[in-house]
Amino acid sequence: MFQIVCCALDDTNKVVVRHPMQPLYELWEDATAMAEFDSSWIYDDYGYDEKRNCWWARNSRGQMYRFEVEEVATELGNLQEAAHVACNSGRISASV
Repeated sequence: MFQIVCCALDDTNKVVVRHPMQPLYELWEDATAMAEFDSSWIYDDYGYDEKRNCWWARNSRGQMYRFEVEEVATELGNLQEAAHVACNSGRISASV
């Protein structure tokens, strides 16, 4: 699962506030597309930072933000992975 994190930056481009956003996305591509949408919709000055692989935006007061996509572990994802491994290893069998 992937999550967009909005990071507010100080004058030296160091992160001063991290705000994880909802919802979670199953695909990195979907999260990245939404990060682009968020940066373009909220602010007029925005672009893609190829060095950090994230979208950035600057508001009318000059405050800089980054919209980073991070992989997150979820309890549901961990349970699904464990069930998948167990089924494929033959430890769980279905009986009719």
